[in-house]
Amino acid sequence: LEQNNLSIRDEGGVRAIVDAMRSFPSSVGVQASACAALADLSARDKIRADILHIGGVDAVIASLQKFENNRRIQEEACRVLCYLFSEVKAQDEDAPGSLAVSVAIRALISHQEDEGVQEAACSLLAVLAVDVSLHNAMLSAGAIDQVARAMTRHSRQKTLQEQCCAVLRNLSASASNQDAILRSDAVNAVIRSMIAHSDSETVQAEACCMFWNLACDSKMDAASIIDVGEIKYIIVAMQNHPESANVQEVACGALWGLISTSDEIKEAVANGGGVDAMMCSMFMHEHNPDVLEKACGVFSSLSMDRRHAEALAEAGIIGLIAETMRNNIASFELVEYGCLLLRNMALFSANYAEEASSACSTILRAMCEHSDAAGLQREACGALWSLAANSETCKERILYSDGVNVITRTMQNFSSVGDVQVEARGAMSQLVA
Repeated sequence: LEQNNLSIRDEGGVRAIVDAMRSFPSSVGVQASACAALADLSARDKIRADILHIGGVDAVIASLQKFENNRRIQEEACRVLCYLFSEVKAQDEDAPGSLAVSVAIRALISHQEDEGVQEAACSLLAVLAVDVSLHNAMLSAGAIDQVARAMTRHSRQKTLQEQCCAVLRNLSASASNQDAILRSDAVNAVIRSMIAHSDSETVQAEACCMFWNLACDSKMDAASIIDVGEIKYIIVAMQNHPESANVQEVACGALWGLISTSDEIKEAVANGGGVDAMMCSMFMHEHNPDVLEKACGVFSSLSMDRRHAEALAEAGIIGLIAETMRNNIASFELVEYGCLLLRNMALFSANYAEEASSACSTILRAMCEHSDAAGLQREACGALWSLAANSETCKERILYSDGVNVITRTMQNFSSVGDVQVEARGAMSQLVA
């Protein structure tokens, strides 16, 4: 099949198809057959550039506009555009993205009950939404509401749900779109999709990433983004897809963002299986810094509360974090969040500080290896301060590992950074007392 398609291209077949569309603009048969042929051909990346070069996008969009009520043309033409726009930027002169947005929305409105058209149009919008320059056009055209309606109307169609979640994930990456998403039924539609398609890694990953985007960039309280009782679906996504690094990363990212502004959601995560799910994630993805950084971020946030810190200690988080830092010392963000957690834990109990003593040498080594990372230096000094103040064992290990000289270098390297100086001096005061 691949060879046949290339033969069609080499013998001028692609140009002949586009020329036929231009020569017979009013023929339903010609337009439908041409769009179907181009949909098959454009699935091959070696042919897409040819279709773009000869003006195939304009011909397909013209067909969509003229035959708005023809189901077959709408579906096949959206398929063509989906492939072509995955190849180029929407502002490319061969690919007018704003027009593609318009015809995709019209297809959704005109063929609400047709799963094929809905899926193809949503797939096209998912590709277009990658380009931030098209977000205003999509917002103005009502893309968010139309996608939410498609999800509600075709709730059992997994591929459609996956594409719709991708649209919302991409749109949620822009802060200017977030209020519109939260005002619509999109969040409810996504939650329903997570429940109905719990086996779909794509649905779960796209949905969690949408919540992550909303939680990280929105000025609203987390409770305005998601109901406390719905946090469990993010945790369930982690439990159902433990081997998917993508799901684990974005789910941890979503939880991290959501708990940062809501004590109720923090409680829901801590008491709803979130701790076990994230610890399992750290065990299964022990060398994936993207997953580990987000999980450590959640744990560092939870550890600020005494009750949660006690639960974390009982679950074995101190030893796990110490080992994770040691095995992934190249990730300065992971070490930074790990230091914050150990600092918090040591403040609550001398026993926790003793348990964390094995991490002292790792912290100092990370300070040497990431000597220009201000955030890591600050949190590392803070952790050393807390550990040394609450455990003689930690103090001895820090001194044995040349801690005084390491901290002195940090003070010299960041002499004008106030928060680093405060933490470094605090650590030094414990060591030289």
